[in-house]
Amino acid sequence: MRKMFALLLALSLWTITLSAQSPAAELILEHDGGVVSASWNADETRILTAAEDGLAKIWSAADGELLQTIDHNGKPLTDALWTADGMHILSADESGIIQYTDVESGEVLQSWEISGMPITLQLSADESDFFVFTSAGNGAIWSLEGDEVVSVSR
Repeated sequence: MRKMFALLLALSLWTITLSAQSPAAELILEHDGGVVSASWNADETRILTAAEDGLAKIWSAADGELLQTIDHNGKPLTDALWTADGMHILSADESGIIQYTDVESGEVLQSWEISGMPITLQLSADESDFFVFTSAGNGAIWSLEGDEVVSVSR
């Protein structure tokens, strides 16, 4: 009886696993380096990816079309995120450069530099400021207008 129960349980788990897997991805979003972050915009019509190839890319969620590429001069990215309105992104690379970029034009509106490799970015609730922390233990809060508000160093 136990053997029959174990066999039925194993068969059930195998069937569930097969049904949960999709035979093919619906979208293919390609980078030449490993992707370090990916996120939807607020209305889920676009996807932002950031990769080790130094590029942040914005894709159509409907068909996978590449809509915009933001270059960090080949420096591997560590993080990227959308603003709530989907009009701008904030992205960071391993050299400590953080860029605030207009999504439609691809123009870098503001940039900052911090000592160490950024490992996290976060916008304030009202999106007037952001914070960044590095693997070296450094951190800063900056205004999106460019002013440093607070700096923390190890």
